[in-house]
Amino acid sequence: TTDGSGCVAKMTLEEIKTLDAGSWRSPQYAGERVPTLDETLALCKGRVRLILELKEEEIDSSVVQAVRNFGMEDGVVIASFYDKVGLRLPNLSTRLVFKRLVWRYLPLTESESVQLVDESAALNASILGINYQAVSGALVRASHAAGIKIMPWTVDDRENMVSMAELGVDGITSNNLRLLLEVLKDIGAES
Repeated sequence: TTDGSGCVAKMTLEEIKTLDAGSWRSPQYAGERVPTLDETLALCKGRVRLILELKEEEIDSSVVQAVRNFGMEDGVVIASFYDKVGLRLPNLSTRLVFKRLVWRYLPLTESESVQLVDESAALNASILGINYQAVSGALVRASHAAGIKIMPWTVDDRENMVSMAELGVDGITSNNLRLLLEVLKDIGAES
């Protein structure tokens, strides 16, 4: 999110670097610039694990190469809605983890859960990312039985954070980290 408009793919890096990527969040972040992947990897190496969402499937090999150049294959998860990324990833790196993202918004039945998990396993997914509204006990059970972690997105309110934790999800994608950490502390869960 920046102060710019238009298609990023049609912009030069120089144009992207002029955009303000912080003001939308808070005046204290005004003037923050959009980092390149290399800048992000350099900043995060040895500090945090990253989940890199690939918005275009054609960039998977160059992203994997950048991660490899920084020696971060064990500290990065590749996430994508593009199933082909999951199919190609083992040929690009045997150490990177694939997080399959899926568009589902209604709670899944037991049979739908098993089918989704089976599809995800066939796509080399170690993690399943799905809208929190589609998460059910059946989906969590099916995922865990297949050795796949489940990380719903985007959970920004206390009630749904608690609900996801009670269902036994393995992680939560949120825009409200402070609240998430507070909720996890309140319910005695690990963060």
